[in-house]
Amino acid sequence: MGDLWLPGLSTHAWNWLVLDFTMTHPYNSSGSPVGLSALSVPAQQKISDHRASYGTHHPPNAFLPFTAGTDGLLDADALRFLWYLADHHGATLTAEWDGCAQEAVYGDPGFLRLRARLFRQYRSRMGLAVLLAGALRYCSLS
Repeated sequence: MGDLWLPGLSTHAWNWLVLDFTMTHPYNSSGSPVGLSALSVPAQQKISDHRASYGTHHPPNAFLPFTAGTDGLLDADALRFLWYLADHHGATLTAEWDGCAQEAVYGDPGFLRLRARLFRQYRSRMGLAVLLAGALRYCSLS
């Protein structure tokens, strides 16, 4: 489906993050689900095909396959990334509201509720985006 470059996400170990989006159909020809392997196999294939080339940059670029099913189901790595974003965004907002350091908010019940709410929101938005992309892809093939 394509790549998304995120230059704002950097650390001392890597320069920026590249999300490589892949869509797969997690059902067999009879309509039965084939399981989570339908999402993890394409992600592992992307890793073996592309990770080395992203690592040749100095500092290296981080690479994350973002695999989704045509039904909106997201791969475990994609969900972990959305959780990371919700955690970071929730901590930043809570620290601003409470006037404290970002590290001090992790025991705050308000932060925990906000992080969970943000994660659900990100997950549902990505699921909807995947469903819309699948529908547009299907319509363009017809």
